[in-house]
Amino acid sequence: MHQGSFQEEKSMNRQEKLGILANEEGFDSVDAMIESASTDGVVPGICVNDGCDFTTEVEDDTRDGHCEYCETKTVQSCLILAEVTE
Repeated sequence: MHQGSFQEEKSMNRQEKLGILANEEGFDSVDAMIESASTDGVVPGICVNDGCDFTTEVEDDTRDGHCEYCETKTVQSCLILAEVTE
């Protein structure tokens, strides 16, 4: 696979996961969720595995939170997914 294609696919997956998470959390948009989360220490998070959309509340810098569905450490905060927090 071409490197550019991989990066584009990864970016699309991030956007898709952010959209799912915003919808599950009751926000009108991803931007509204990010704006709300930027002032909280505990924020929405989602599993980034393909085929899993498990959501939970996590700390704002979570990169490897526990997914109760997959039993893996693949939950990321919305701020990490949106690349707002490193």
